[in-house]
Amino acid sequence: MYSSILFSTTLLSFIINLTLATPTPAATGLCKVSYNANYDNITTGPVALLDKTPSPYGGLGLNGWFTVPPALIDTIQTHSSPNSIGFNLVGEIDSLTAPTITTSYSGSTVQTFILYSVYMGCVIINPLGIYEPQSCSVLATGTTADGSTVTQSLTFTVPLPVPIQDLPEPQQLNNFHSSFTDLTSIVFSVSAAGTATPLVGVSFDNMVYDLIYNCADCTASDCVSV
Repeated sequence: MYSSILFSTTLLSFIINLTLATPTPAATGLCKVSYNANYDNITTGPVALLDKTPSPYGGLGLNGWFTVPPALIDTIQTHSSPNSIGFNLVGEIDSLTAPTITTSYSGSTVQTFILYSVYMGCVIINPLGIYEPQSCSVLATGTTADGSTVTQSLTFTVPLPVPIQDLPEPQQLNNFHSSFTDLTSIVFSVSAAGTATPLVGVSFDNMVYDLIYNCADCTASDCVSV
């Protein structure tokens, strides 16, 4: 009897030690974290147009973007106050950098991202130095993990001129095509009929997207399997 108990105890001890000594297998497969980036937790300085948007932000690298508080463009109502991000605005110190969103930045473990939607507004600066809402088209050109290209035209449409009583004009929702998946980067450019492109500024808010990771690299509390 005692031999049986001793054997069972020894076996149990061996199993426990073996379990503790065996490393937990690394998570496999792909996982995602979902974002609705509203940029409202970014601190802006007194000269807002010179404030580059922090990069990375929300898990993505942002190159050529600037943080825009509402006092700066008070004729456009951001979807969530106070901030939006923008490009092609008067006073930018880095306006030669194409506005880009990318998975490539120092320390990034993001594999790809899926882009769903964004709120957008456009403005033109008038002779009095005031930003006025302006209809525009923004071309989004994405590059996927296999090197292929996807494109879509985003639009913001307002009457010309915008009635004073309608100001500020709310940003408008644009949904991305289902092809905007497996992205590694996306570049934006703006155009407006009858207006020189350098004069048209763009603001984005509430960008909705998923970041895709190898599960072993996905450490966020809201990380879920794809």
